[in-house]
Amino acid sequence: MERFYLYRDQVIGTDEELSESKRSFTIHPLIFIAAHIPLAYAMSGSSVISTLHAAATLIACLYFAVLGKKIEHVAYGAAYIIGAEVLWRMTGAQVPWEFGKYATSLIFIIPMARGSRLQGPLLPFLYFVLLLPSCVLTLINETLMEAREQISFNLSGPFALMVCALFFSHLRLSSEQLQNLRLALIAPVVGIASIALFTMMNDPDLVFTGESNSATSGGYGPNQVSAALGLGALMLFYFLTEARVSKVVRTILFALMLGLMIQSALTFSRGGLYNAIGGAVIGFIFLAKDARSIIKIILATALILGLANFVIIPRLDEFTNGALTARFENTDPTNRDHIIEADLQIWSEHPIFGVGPGQATIYRKAIMYGAVAHTEFSRLFAEHGFLGFMSLICLLLSGIRTLIQTNGSKARATKASLMTWSMLYMLNAAMRLAAPSFLFGFAFASLESEEESE
Repeated sequence: MERFYLYRDQVIGTDEELSESKRSFTIHPLIFIAAHIPLAYAMSGSSVISTLHAAATLIACLYFAVLGKKIEHVAYGAAYIIGAEVLWRMTGAQVPWEFGKYATSLIFIIPMARGSRLQGPLLPFLYFVLLLPSCVLTLINETLMEAREQISFNLSGPFALMVCALFFSHLRLSSEQLQNLRLALIAPVVGIASIALFTMMNDPDLVFTGESNSATSGGYGPNQVSAALGLGALMLFYFLTEARVSKVVRTILFALMLGLMIQSALTFSRGGLYNAIGGAVIGFIFLAKDARSIIKIILATALILGLANFVIIPRLDEFTNGALTARFENTDPTNRDHIIEADLQIWSEHPIFGVGPGQATIYRKAIMYGAVAHTEFSRLFAEHGFLGFMSLICLLLSGIRTLIQTNGSKARATKASLMTWSMLYMLNAAMRLAAPSFLFGFAFASLESEEESE
């Protein structure tokens, strides 16, 4: 029987079209990815080019959202924005800091409004709404402009997560469309890696210490660069275990995945690799009933571990004079524990509404440590009080419920893996990027693999 993949009442592909897509899925991923290497170099040399790239991306996505007939193109565009967010920041694109979150939200809201489909799962909606009352405290304590910046910085991530969950709850994707979405995210991440590699290889004063290294991060924040590279590696890992590509393409993409992991490690910001490994491990656990997928993943993992232990790590240790191993053996949470302790103390003193979005930084200075939040969960407690605690409960329950309602080990593994990456990112870097919002929201999509198991 002919199957249709729908965004509610819009046809986005038939079995015949999907089969044709699979037959043509050969060298195109490499061409698309490779094009982002010279593009990234051009962007790194000119903020004008970077700004034009960001603007062109948004315009294209708005076209798909407003006039496009294939709703999956909107999802691809959002995935591309997620992959390019750090690229735009590190190349000086003249766009708002929260551009990635608001752009993603905008292009998702438009097709939902067009189809009168703004309703969706209740828990993600409650997750965001529970954070709004505390905004009054920020408005009282700050000037209007400063309050707007603080609220935007701290709540744009939760807002984007809610919108992503609503959008994807109406979307069904075939396996091939899922792979296209992954490619859309991977390509700009490769641009990030190329800039980081070029900067590192051309730095005559390159020195490795026990701290995060901006020289190996393309001159930008190691935390964000490491996270983006790790996410790209995770997407490639699943792409390689599921995509139907030639051996040559598979070999090149496998080498690219290793390259992203190496570059992530060389930033000396540990979160990127930890997030990716955590997501892969959880996905592996959920694939326990799928023997064919397990065999592929075991072989891929064994190959990665073998290369890492006997080839990659020894050479990287030699390159960094032993600093790499020392860095990853160091379990120091780099003051995140102090921030969490301060947040919990703030919560105990302001238990109901907290102190308001962005205000915890001021209170932390008086307690022990004045840094901005690095852990989203403790920030919710400090700045939103009991309402923040309930908001977190809604988020966790929504993820658990989605996994329970998902049929098929492959679909469940995909969703669990991406939600795990999202939660781990929020644990060590709050919601500085749009990526955790997008990935958590993606778990609400319906995938072809779960439909087949019904």
